[in-house]
Amino acid sequence: MPQGAFVGREAEAAALAALLRRTPPETAVLLGPAGVGKTRLAAEVATALASRRLRPVTALASATGRAIPLGAFAGVLPSHLPRTGPLELLRAARDALNRQPDGVQPLLVLDDAHLLDDVSATLLDQLVGERICPVLATVRSPDPAGTPPAALLRWTWVERVELAPLPVADLERVAADLLSGPLAARTRRVLAELSGGNPLHLRELVASATAAGSLQRSEGVWSLVGRPPAPAPLVDTTA
Repeated sequence: MPQGAFVGREAEAAALAALLRRTPPETAVLLGPAGVGKTRLAAEVATALASRRLRPVTALASATGRAIPLGAFAGVLPSHLPRTGPLELLRAARDALNRQPDGVQPLLVLDDAHLLDDVSATLLDQLVGERICPVLATVRSPDPAGTPPAALLRWTWVERVELAPLPVADLERVAADLLSGPLAARTRRVLAELSGGNPLHLRELVASATAAGSLQRSEGVWSLVGRPPAPAPLVDTTA
């Protein structure tokens, strides 16, 4: 099931874009449960900000990558960084991120920052603390005390943004976009209630109900025939 249109976070996207354009650089930390739309919002903001002056650089932390120093940055750093020790590795990583074309500043987009390895967490703390570049990080909540994102919040230029569930009207727009057509009133209500305002849960519900034949189209309108099956459990990598 495709992601569908970007719906319901337009105000947050505009506010984040304005914040990340500021000088000196600022940081935003997006918090929310799995599937609420943190990763999608961060990607939309990064796309909107990409320009001749600002280049998005995307890093992804993961549970498996925590055993590897700078594992979260493996996709954005050169492969020839020194391996003599953590301090040299950290310095080289900072230099690599700063070596952008003339007049271009990196915008670090860091997904699942609560899963950072220790060296990556130190690099992030330096980038934010010294305001080297703007940073947009996503964190799954509840935010465990002592994780790298929690430490970032000590800086006054770090904005904490809690993403709330989408309202019913926006969920209806998401569902209609996924199905390329309108939904019956009862179907809209049931899907909104079952998804709990979580757009990923909604996409899973639409996919499973369509596959099971309990979501059907008649005369151009989609309707539930009975209760839709429950979606598959969300995996840990979902943001």
